Amino acid sequence: MTCKETENKLFLYLSDKLPADEKIAVENHLKTCSACRNKLRLLQEVDSLAEKEASEEPDPFIYNRIKAAIGDIKPQKTTTVRLSSWQTVAVAALVILGLFLGNWLGKTYVNTVSEENMAYVEDQDQYLFVSYDQMDSYFLLNQN
Repeated sequence: MTCKETENKLFLYLSDKLPADEKIAVENHLKTCSACRNKLRLLQEVDSLAEKEASEEPDPFIYNRIKAAIGDIKPQKTTTVRLSSWQTVAVAALVILGLFLGNWLGKTYVNTVSEENMAYVEDQDQYLFVSYDQMDSYFLLNQN
């Protein structure tokens, strides 16, 4: 029997659920293989620890202790900010003013294009707003 076959049967061997012929084969392999004996020993330790943990009874009063500990914690009070009617109107007016100012500035910025950023494209007969990089690349492409 190989180590791999023995390892696959160690759990059944521990629980005494192997047929007699396989049990003898596993025992014969364990007599000659120290690595498999070590794995069997580790499995036996794990099994004994699991049995020990399973045999311990939980504390019957743990639920009551946890509930009491939670009951001792008092919720924090939340505070809300209340605005008076004139403060609400002032906030709304500022928001509306900000929207109008932003819209106006956006239109003003778009309409104030300086001449140095303008290029006249002869074949399209119009002025275009371009950056210097775009102008250079346009003229380089159209020199042919």
